[in-house]
Amino acid sequence: MFFTQVEINPQRRSSRRILGSRHYMHGAVAATFPQSVQPGRILWRVDRQGRGTFLYMVTPLRPDLTGFVEDHGWPEVAPAKVRDYEVVLDAVTPGQKFLFRVEVNPVKNVLNVERDANTKQFPKKRGKRLAHVTPAQQLHWFASRAEGWGFALGEHRQVVRSEVLRFQKKHRPVTIASAVIEGALTVQDAATFSERLVTGFGGARAYGCGLMTLAKPA
Repeated sequence: MFFTQVEINPQRRSSRRILGSRHYMHGAVAATFPQSVQPGRILWRVDRQGRGTFLYMVTPLRPDLTGFVEDHGWPEVAPAKVRDYEVVLDAVTPGQKFLFRVEVNPVKNVLNVERDANTKQFPKKRGKRLAHVTPAQQLHWFASRAEGWGFALGEHRQVVRSEVLRFQKKHRPVTIASAVIEGALTVQDAATFSERLVTGFGGARAYGCGLMTLAKPA
């Protein structure tokens, strides 16, 4: 597994295009691997902070960021940084505390309760997926899944950004609710938590959700 960090130059026209659409960014991330290679699950996230705009990736194979940096970054002064992600996974042990940041897609399934006119039965359908849009709803959604994801949330947690993302995919509109959550956690089940770090937290992982970054508390 590999962890990649690359700084994006938001002033470039090509950068503004991919930053303005999760569909285009998904394509740019996928292009860091040749079409003949099946890289497996790719997790990525774009962070816009005061110190810059960064793309983070967690991938089973080492990506080639040469073209990405040439098109969207600073080739001469800010090359991509690719590190062995096993160092992070090795630090995941029961009881270990981390600060975290993750972008997630908080949704709920609303079951179909309409009776079929012919069979008079209530069909077993997954139902419609509805987004949680308030910070309180999003934090509750995240906290309710923490134990199943192998960790316990600390008291400090907050939604630092919440937005509804809209873009086109094959000329069809796509809408994704996104929440960036920061806080503290304690590892409970190291195997389960490690698996989620490489497979992602929640849905919409192809569109920039699910990647959690960790830091040791000061």
